[in-house]
This record gives sequence, structure tokens and C-alpha cells, in this order.
Amino acid sequence: MIANFCYSFEMGILLNEMPSYINTVLEFNVKESGFLSALPHIARILAAFGAGIMSDYFIRSRKVSVVHVRKLFTAIGKTRCKSNFINY
Repeated sequence: MIANFCYSFEMGILLNEMPSYINTVLEFNVKESGFLSALPHIARILAAFGAGIMSDYFIRSRKVSVVHVRKLFTAIGKTRCKSNFINY
């Protein structure tokens, strides 16, 4: 539960502070590059849909149990987020 809270807090900070980062560090005008600041949100939505479709496929095919599918996709999602911070 603590790990999920920290992950949610971290993602909230990352996604909410992205426009100011784009404005101050990258020196883009946020109003002119609105799509660029919306891109992380769009990517997150598309990734969630893709992961949902893949997890439903694994569960329906009965190749992997529901518990293992949930653990797998949770680990993939959280590891991908952490790897973004390692690069910086």
C-alpha cells in the first residue's frame, strides 16, 4: 500500500510539473506547444488500453492465472515509470 501511494504521488508530481519543466528548462512556450505537454497523458491512456487488452487475452486464454497477470502488469508499469527517472 505504501509503494502504491509513493508511485501515485510520484506520477502525480511528474505529470503535473511537466508543463513548467517544458517552459523553464526546455524553453518552449507551453501555450504554443500544448500538445507536447499533453503527450505524457495521452501516452499513459494508450498504454493503459493496450495493457488491458493484453491482460484480458492472457486471462481468457487461461495460460496465466489472474493473480499472476495482475502482478506482471503492475510490475511492468511501475518499472517503466522508474526507468524514466534513472535516465536523468
